[in-house]
Amino acid sequence: MNRGFKGIWIPKEIWVSKELSMQEKIFLAEIHSLDNENGCIASNAYFAEFFGLSKSRVSAIISSLCSKGYCKVTLTYKDNKEVDKRVIRCVKYGDKEVKMLEIVKEEKVNITFPISNDVIEYLNEKADKKFRDTPSSAKFIVARYKEGYMFNDFKKVIDNKCAQWIDTDFDKFLRPSTLFNATKFQEYLAEKPTVSKAKNTENIVKSQIGFYDV
Repeated sequence: MNRGFKGIWIPKEIWVSKELSMQEKIFLAEIHSLDNENGCIASNAYFAEFFGLSKSRVSAIISSLCSKGYCKVTLTYKDNKEVDKRVIRCVKYGDKEVKMLEIVKEEKVNITFPISNDVIEYLNEKADKKFRDTPSSAKFIVARYKEGYMFNDFKKVIDNKCAQWIDTDFDKFLRPSTLFNATKFQEYLAEKPTVSKAKNTENIVKSQIGFYDV
């Protein structure tokens, strides 16, 4: 990973900040060390391995740094609307603040949050779909994220609706525009967890022969 690197320097205003957790401070220092003239292009997989975290936790930390105004994430897209590249830039980091603010202002790319890719990947895995992290899908996720919802909230909605809708006529509604829209998301999140049809059938069989999972 390319970086101008002789160690990590953390400015006083970052180190003593009560707004940032210690994990966020160290994470921001690593992003800053990788933020060269092309920005930081490290993937969630890189950060996960470097810090010994899950990719979902990495996504949550980067999203938090973005929401607090310390970083900006930009995504560029291929002609087929797939994500081509993610660039993270430090907005607040000592004497780099003004420079980075000017660069972010000039960039003509879609600004979003890395959480959208993780949510889409999770939905595809659970629902056996092939959605892409395009602006049309990401806008629902970003809108809910700005309202304060985090990855685990999206995961809960996906898990619950998959348990209810897979292999039914509602399977076609396992899509970002339905699951994460402003009208229904909170309602879906508030629902009690649903036992999948396969698990429910298993429990019925077990009840008939007299035992259950403990």
